[in-house]
Amino acid sequence: VENQGTCKDGKCECATGFSGEDCSTKGCNPKCVENQGTCKEGKCVCASGFSGEVCSTKDCNPKCVEKQGVCKDGKCVCVTGFSGVDCGTKDCNPKCVEKQGTCKDGKCVCEAGFSGVDCGT
Repeated sequence: VENQGTCKDGKCECATGFSGEDCSTKGCNPKCVENQGTCKEGKCVCASGFSGEVCSTKDCNPKCVEKQGVCKDGKCVCVTGFSGVDCGTKDCNPKCVEKQGTCKDGKCVCEAGFSGVDCGT
């Protein structure tokens, strides 16, 4: 096929990224297979848990809650105010006074005998 290889001694020598008898089969970036992918019809198909052009991006499992965290190297990095494996837990602000209250859904739930926004009274 024109511009995908050259003829030498009656055989095609394919340009980088092409293969086959007539150099018509588009290949994948070699990094695809080095990472977590397989080449199918010129496209890199990633194994489960990986994504990206050459399958080099590790996915987060569970997925990060949208707008509360971003996936980086297979782990959710939470924006300020959220925490947890998937960034789905709303943090308390201010933080609850230790042993006087626990944070639930972004609010301090006070132990008996304590009150206030942070259970400090």
